[in-house]
Amino acid sequence: MHYENLVFGATLDSLFFAMKNGYPLIYSTPTKPFEIDRSLTDWKHAYFFLSLSGLIPFADKARRIRLVGDSRLEVLTEKKRHEISYDTLFVFEALSLKGLPDPVGITSDKIEVYDRLEFVGFEVEKDIIINLQEGLLLCSPPSNLLYKNLLESSSHEDEQNSELFFRFKAEEILSGHFSCEITLRSKSRAIRRLGKNIYNPIDGIIFVDNAEEIDYSSANDYLTKLLGYLRG
Repeated sequence: MHYENLVFGATLDSLFFAMKNGYPLIYSTPTKPFEIDRSLTDWKHAYFFLSLSGLIPFADKARRIRLVGDSRLEVLTEKKRHEISYDTLFVFEALSLKGLPDPVGITSDKIEVYDRLEFVGFEVEKDIIINLQEGLLLCSPPSNLLYKNLLESSSHEDEQNSELFFRFKAEEILSGHFSCEITLRSKSRAIRRLGKNIYNPIDGIIFVDNAEEIDYSSANDYLTKLLGYLRG
């Protein structure tokens, strides 16, 4: 199986890049926006349109994808081993592509920290977004809360960046917003690295670090018709 252009990684940017250009896309581990992040809907829509157009050839069946030689990939599913080749591979999610050489650097030391919390004895009736200088509070009915902060990776374990500290801070902010005392309960914490590995040039591979515009248009004729029909 050979592809002229192939996209690797199921991120928001890679899905819209693949849709815009009409390129097929493969991945082993999807990187979705978090549950109450508004861009999750766009991620799902882009994935749906690409899948319906036959541009995600292995769908969610690939368990491991490995670079095995010049312009060749090994794709392992639960039942079979596949070998595919390409002219150009656009890599958006290098961490899940096996067989790459060691990186020579990283584009950024920044990380996004997502603290999931819930209201105790209080319910919000509608979605609320509170923009902060250092982050974002997203409230979703009836009691879900996501506190998103941008930090240096070297400092996320400091006391002032702990789950407890941010819970207290979120309680203070929300108490002022709702004009009543708010109590929260911590549920979980997730960390997403923003920086991407930097590699020495590899023939046939382009490591993509640019953000992709959310644009429901495509160079692929069938996908264009599908978008026009289903999006009205």
